[in-house]
Amino acid sequence: MSADVYRSWLAGAPAPDQKVIEAALPALLGLRSLHRAGGTGHLRLSELTELLAGRYLSARFTHQHWPLVREAVTRAHLHRVSHGHAASRPVACPRPSLMKEPNR
Repeated sequence: MSADVYRSWLAGAPAPDQKVIEAALPALLGLRSLHRAGGTGHLRLSELTELLAGRYLSARFTHQHWPLVREAVTRAHLHRVSHGHAASRPVACPRPSLMKEPNR
């Protein structure tokens, strides 16, 4: 996408550091899953809850509201760790070559 389209896509929000967002992808997917399950209330981020009402946590939303999303990711991680869940290390997906073909 061109720089002009990107600025429009951000809807006036400052462009976040793309490397930071890419590094946070596993945590962002966890936050998205939590949101879909209706479990973001414990994060105590009413602004996030209001902004996401009737929406989903998309790449666009993440870019437009990065400081708020970053805070939510941090709180979700701390919540998981404080409740005895393993640190949020992503589980590696098996390579397709190692996956069995379904019986035909």
